[in-house]
Amino acid sequence: MANRQDRRRLGAPDIRAADAARVAGRLGEAEATYRALLARRPDDPAALHGLGIVALQAGHPRPAADLLRRAAGLRPTADILVDLGLALGLAGDRAGAIAAERQAVAIDPGHAQAHYNLACDLQADNRLAAAIRHYRQATERAPGHVDAWNNLAQAEIAVGGIRAGLDAFAAAMRIAPDDAALASNRLLALHYDPDLTADELARHHRDWGSRFGRAAAAPPFADPADPDRPLRIGYLSPDLCRHPVGWFLVRALAHRDRARFHVTAYSSRRIEDDLTATIRGLVDRWRAVAALDDETLALQVRADGIDILVDLAGHTMGHRLAVLARRAAPVQASWIGWIDTTGLPAIDHLISDAVEVPPGSDGLFTEDVVRLPTGAMCYAPPADTPAVQPPPFALGRPPTFGCFNNLAKVNDRVLALWARVLEAVPEARLLLKSKALGDPEVTDAYAGRLGALGIPRERLILEGRSPHAAMLARYGDVDVALDPFPYSGGLTSVEALWMGVPVVTLAGDRMVARQTAGFLTTIGRTEWIAGDAQAYVAIASGLVRDAERLTRVREEQRARMAASPLVDGAQFTPALEAAYRAMWRRWCAGT
Repeated sequence: MANRQDRRRLGAPDIRAADAARVAGRLGEAEATYRALLARRPDDPAALHGLGIVALQAGHPRPAADLLRRAAGLRPTADILVDLGLALGLAGDRAGAIAAERQAVAIDPGHAQAHYNLACDLQADNRLAAAIRHYRQATERAPGHVDAWNNLAQAEIAVGGIRAGLDAFAAAMRIAPDDAALASNRLLALHYDPDLTADELARHHRDWGSRFGRAAAAPPFADPADPDRPLRIGYLSPDLCRHPVGWFLVRALAHRDRARFHVTAYSSRRIEDDLTATIRGLVDRWRAVAALDDETLALQVRADGIDILVDLAGHTMGHRLAVLARRAAPVQASWIGWIDTTGLPAIDHLISDAVEVPPGSDGLFTEDVVRLPTGAMCYAPPADTPAVQPPPFALGRPPTFGCFNNLAKVNDRVLALWARVLEAVPEARLLLKSKALGDPEVTDAYAGRLGALGIPRERLILEGRSPHAAMLARYGDVDVALDPFPYSGGLTSVEALWMGVPVVTLAGDRMVARQTAGFLTTIGRTEWIAGDAQAYVAIASGLVRDAERLTRVREEQRARMAASPLVDGAQFTPALEAAYRAMWRRWCAGT
């Protein structure tokens, strides 16, 4: 008779064999072995843990969570709780995930992955200050954890910690110097740095292009180089939805010359919304390309015969610059999604205007700058936009300055200048509204920073995020909007203007610092553009000393915008199409 060890060797289920099959990706074999073990010992925590991981890997988070919860009840180790947190998060139970991950770090404070996973879920729950603490714990325990450094950088920048964020990006880049996506994340962060010069920012972009933007030579294009034939335009973006890109694209699509311009949208976004549906209905061809790799997508663009491929993302999340590096179309351009040079040699043109990119500053760009006479973009106000309200100052309430931009743009220099504005108007208040201010710890930190500048808490209104329509309605409580710098407002500035609120901006020396100045020029409000800090204070404080003027601005602003190319697609789109035609003719001429 064989002994027990012989019977195990002859075919009894073995946890080590199951684990090995799972690690090797043989999930069916692993599942069968774990189930066989559980048939013999239903309360085996190791088998429950392993089977839960298999369910996770197979894309079944809810059954995985049930199995892992049983395992944790029997043996509450940090490893099991980390996996339970992951399963609960994927199943949509973020509160349960955070609870499991908190238990994991309590059991094993040195568990780097537990701290990292907890930080990710806290960040997703907009508890940014706590997330930052746990990302730091993860990097201290696992200094080579590049994702922890990357996420720490982004969380720090989201709460206005630009120096700490850039330091974290530097640490990440030392670990993964060849990670193009990480380098793109850092490029975005550099735009928030008030100490970086325009030339330095341009150099960082060129360096990115030199390192990551080189691709093998593409075959020649077979389409005829006819300068006057109808053109096939392709728009490539992960943001064809309720996003600034979506709001700035719709009117150009709705007013295009359909006989002369055939449009294909390449959407690399997996989640769609009502604006996605609108955009889909305005184009001739829609391609959902999130699942395609860069090489396959480049070949698809070529197969579609696109003449001009327009990138609408730049270095933002989900970008596909590697597709353009492969020269997917004869002519390639950048527009809307990245307010700077991409640094990518394969992108031929950057579409802007003479305010965002003044003549003489072309050396900051690797692309040829195409300046539209109508302004750089055209805004489509949402159908549910609230009505314009009278300015609160005119109703006898204290003058209120406001800014609804994300806190990454609100650096110490911005706060210091705003403190000067409030000093000039002692009875005024400051309303800041941003997603990050939904975290009470972040709110307290900002109140403390402004308090150190002499602005007491009772003069501050600090609010978190609201649904879009409610956020727009909140402009009814703002007399004058204050634009941050060096990264000025984009959609945020246009929305404030559409709600009748004057926006005071400090025009800087780079494209990203001149967005609001461009919008104001398009609607004929250049008197709100300041050339220096003293002028900024004078313009902002002067606006809240004249209630009659503020009321008149409020009453006239929306009609003024609607009649301008900033909102009127019928004025804007011919200029954009003329630019496309000029680009194409240059390519046909070999220039």
